[in-house]
Amino acid sequence: MFSASTRPGARANSRVFSFAGLGFLFGFCAAGQAPDRPVSLEEAVRIARDRAPEIAAARARVLQAEGRKFAASVPADPELQYGLGRGRPRDGGPSRKESTVELRQFLTSPLAVRSRLRSGEAEIEASLRDVDVAASEAVLQVKRIYYEAAISGEEANALAEAATDARALQDVMDRRVEVGEASEGDRLRTRVEALRADLEARSALAQAEAAKAALGRFLLGSLGPRFILSTALDPTSIPDLGPDFLEQAVGRNPELRAARSRLEAAGWSLSAEKAQRIPGLSLSSFWLTELDRRASGVTLGLSIPLWNRNQGAIRVAQGERAEAEADVLAVRTEVEIELERAIRANRSARELAIAYRKEILPAASEALSIVRFSLGEGEANLLSWLEARRSYLEILRASYRAQLEAFLKRAELERIVGGIDVSL
Repeated sequence: MFSASTRPGARANSRVFSFAGLGFLFGFCAAGQAPDRPVSLEEAVRIARDRAPEIAAARARVLQAEGRKFAASVPADPELQYGLGRGRPRDGGPSRKESTVELRQFLTSPLAVRSRLRSGEAEIEASLRDVDVAASEAVLQVKRIYYEAAISGEEANALAEAATDARALQDVMDRRVEVGEASEGDRLRTRVEALRADLEARSALAQAEAAKAALGRFLLGSLGPRFILSTALDPTSIPDLGPDFLEQAVGRNPELRAARSRLEAAGWSLSAEKAQRIPGLSLSSFWLTELDRRASGVTLGLSIPLWNRNQGAIRVAQGERAEAEADVLAVRTEVEIELERAIRANRSARELAIAYRKEILPAASEALSIVRFSLGEGEANLLSWLEARRSYLEILRASYRAQLEAFLKRAELERIVGGIDVSL
């Protein structure tokens, strides 16, 4: 009779992380080093929001929009002219110096200024929504990598336990062959199974370490050289979506909100261009010093829209507004289609992951335990145990794939609604 442990399917993810964390802790304490720093999903998301280059670039565009609004609010600089010359009296006599000083200020139509300011505010709002778009993309990316690293780590731990189980079986079979209770063929089968399990465990560990390294690089080294992932991922913790989620989520999409802000900005730009047809005023004051007199006064100028009533700029603005209207419709349609697909995929992936975790994997684990007990009692042969074990491992790997898919689909859904909690 032999006894070897296999990871039960119903065991909580948090226990796997606890065991891994204790192993790291004991190993580093023995080596005189500090343990790895635990990193939660919330911390990784916060770092991505603070340091992602795409978000920084989007924030820089907000500054540009603010600068354009400021430029539209500042009146034109006044123009100062100074003239100097010499004059000679008509009846003769020595020439003397003459001078003129003129200060001129151009005044834009108040309606045009107001429209420019409102257009600038709408552009700033659109730029802020673009920041939300960049942030949601960055958050989606960091969640993808974090989920892959965390679930790959769980799978690597499970396959490492399975490899230990296979080696324990190999040791038992070696002893049985020595005392004549098993055949040489059984020993070869268990040796092959142990080698295969060890290779699978190493491959899973390499994949988990690669995902972990990718997370560190994506966060620009903010996590340091040594860290562990502390979040326990349970598909049952993913909340289901309400019946009215689609309509509520469409309005929260940052791309659609940015398109609407750009449409508003285009509308105010058109109003500003139309307001340019209103004649602007030119206000001047002058000081004149001549040979026989001095004079000062004020002049008022008015542009006459005779040759140019700003028709070209108005048509350009009309085209931009029409383009913005079409863009809003296109973005809304795309968001609705994307949301419909994401909602269905999210529900399907969540249900599959929960089914694996609560029903399929526990049943496969129980079946393996029964075959193992029967093998120990001499009621089952080694081939039956190997077949049940490989079936369990296939279901175990499928369970982790379903778990990863469920969290990835939820992350994609959160991106569509701006990278925020979607449990409406």
